[in-house]
Amino acid sequence: MVRWRRLLISWLVLLALACTFGQGLPSPTPTPIFTPTTEAEVALAPTMTPAPPVSGGGCTLNATYVADVTIPDNTVVQPGAAFTKVWRVRNSGTCDWETGTQLVFVSGEPMTAIGAVPVPAVAAGSMTDIAVDMTAPTTPGTYKSVWQLQSPEGVRFGNRIYVQIVVPAPPTATPLPTETPLPTETPLPPAGTPAVFVTPIPTPVWGDLLLEVASFDPVSRGQVKGNGEVRMGVSNCGDTEDNVGLEAFLSYDIGEIPDDATIVNVWLEFPTYDTLGDPFAGTLGCITAFEQDYGTLDAGDYVHLPTSRGARQRYCSLTDIANADQRFFGTTVGLEAKLAGNRYQIRLQFDAHETDGDGVADVFRSTPRLFVSYIP
Repeated sequence: MVRWRRLLISWLVLLALACTFGQGLPSPTPTPIFTPTTEAEVALAPTMTPAPPVSGGGCTLNATYVADVTIPDNTVVQPGAAFTKVWRVRNSGTCDWETGTQLVFVSGEPMTAIGAVPVPAVAAGSMTDIAVDMTAPTTPGTYKSVWQLQSPEGVRFGNRIYVQIVVPAPPTATPLPTETPLPTETPLPPAGTPAVFVTPIPTPVWGDLLLEVASFDPVSRGQVKGNGEVRMGVSNCGDTEDNVGLEAFLSYDIGEIPDDATIVNVWLEFPTYDTLGDPFAGTLGCITAFEQDYGTLDAGDYVHLPTSRGARQRYCSLTDIANADQRFFGTTVGLEAKLAGNRYQIRLQFDAHETDGDGVADVFRSTPRLFVSYIP
């Protein structure tokens, strides 16, 4: 009986001790779970993100971003353009950075085919500049490239640093203004209509360019034969059946053209004409236009020059006559000199011979008009 009491007492004592020891033991500490850094955690300050220091060999590896030496954040870089990003970084640890330390690409857009660049040995507390040659993408947008230092043993440490650029879209081409077509030119009046015809021709270069058909001066228009015979009101040239030369004299009133106008072109046009015989087939030559201030027409104005030297224009066939509006005088000095006097006079003659001697009248008959384009 005594023996069972002793056993019971021993069991109760052991139970009490077990409860006391259980209340005094600490609770187990849970094992921490590693959470990787996300892109949203990059950079508490511009172009950097903090990273825990790395200890090794009794000292601590660390790096701190200092400044962007080149290419500040959101610098605009043209598509495909090369650039060099330079960061200034401080060795903020207690370990010197050894030879073999590198800056390595971590995330984002690399913008270079090189994933790492060497970093020089840097003593603790000192600074250095690290450069990476890059090329901007060709597609418009905003691009970020994140980098971090790495020890020779492959351990990354210090701030993550990055470059962020903006590649612009190409400018939209501005279409060139459409040229306004010139209005249709007013047709010339037929023969027999009023003598003076003026129509504006707009031009983007010269300003107000005017086209003038000068009027005939009836007192001084006519023809003179080589024998001195004068006939007013007609303008024929060639030779007669008597083998006498015949010249036409034309006088134009240019009073509507301002005295200080700049003459651009001068030419004759033959709206109506006919011939007697065949004046262009023989030896008479070409109809030649000479400037001649003959005043009031008389017998002394007949002057035959067997040359085209000094002539303003030549017409060697009826085709030339039909296309006379495309044959400019080539010089405007003579007409400009006559603006103040309001009269411009011309003599028409065949330039080779006064007569072809065939006893047949070979005559060109017309009433030519004078055209003048000028800038007032």
